[in-house]
Amino acid sequence: MTTADIDDANELLLLGHAAITAKVLSLVAEVGVADHFDGAPVTVEWLAERTAAEPSALRSFLRVLAGHDVVRELPDGRFELTERGTLLRSDHPKSLRSILSLHKVLFLPLDRADHTLFTGQSSFELVHGTPQFEYYRKNPELGALFNAGMADLSNCERDDVLRCYDFSPYRRIVDVAGGDGTLLCAVLGQHPEATGIVFEQDHVTAETEKNRARHGLQDRLEVVAGDFFAEVVAGGDLYLLKSIIHDWPTPEAEKILRRCREAMPVGARLVLFERVLFPDNAYGLAKTFDVMMRTLFAGAERTVDEFAELFANCGLEFVGTTPVGGSLHAVEAVRAD
Repeated sequence: MTTADIDDANELLLLGHAAITAKVLSLVAEVGVADHFDGAPVTVEWLAERTAAEPSALRSFLRVLAGHDVVRELPDGRFELTERGTLLRSDHPKSLRSILSLHKVLFLPLDRADHTLFTGQSSFELVHGTPQFEYYRKNPELGALFNAGMADLSNCERDDVLRCYDFSPYRRIVDVAGGDGTLLCAVLGQHPEATGIVFEQDHVTAETEKNRARHGLQDRLEVVAGDFFAEVVAGGDLYLLKSIIHDWPTPEAEKILRRCREAMPVGARLVLFERVLFPDNAYGLAKTFDVMMRTLFAGAERTVDEFAELFANCGLEFVGTTPVGGSLHAVEAVRAD
């Protein structure tokens, strides 16, 4: 066996056990380990006492994360939180704690990814007995965690979206399925001449209204409850959907886009913020999320050509894509009149 063969074998073994790393990260996020670092190195025993963990097991978990620059083990056995690791803190402005804690709901469906592989159907529904969004409605605590996780993603990607996409031409922005309004509040904060509407399901709008009040946007941001499969609020000059279309198979995705097309006046624009698949062999979030979307929702990430076809089937004309950050792109369309 050559050195190259050994290296390849080690890489495949690491890849094959990547689920362990994901589970470790999820548990450390859920328990809130990062919140107990105060800027100085700490002992494992000190951390274990504050998290109810068993010290030697906690050390093993932290060593896995040290290999990914989340924490750093010092020669004296203490650990310190790295810059990357601060993203696990609850008080970080771009905290990922909630979205990573959500993996406790996702691991069971991923264990049955074989169902998705051979049927193309969601394994979440197979495992939990109901589609994911319905599951969250029936389990409000987990639904709140899901919404917090989506807010995490919006917070993490917000600055890239604001920097890379020009919202200045628009005066009435409709955020379709905008969650708690995190993104639209940030957009309106940068563009005081604009007004907006967050269009969401009625069980989400209470959090949206709280967020609107926190940002002092009661006069400029309207919160409207509804079902985007039935209708979408009319009259906006920009329709925004962030990380929505990838949740749905093509028939449902087209239905959502048709409702948007029906609501759009002449001259209005549609922008999707989605991860775009490109024909390369690079590892990245878009390809990983593609499998996750298929497993959880029977949805998918899409290529540029697939977005263009999706738009064409819904009376929309594909305009182009703009890189936003990482694998996230602004994917734009206008009415095909």
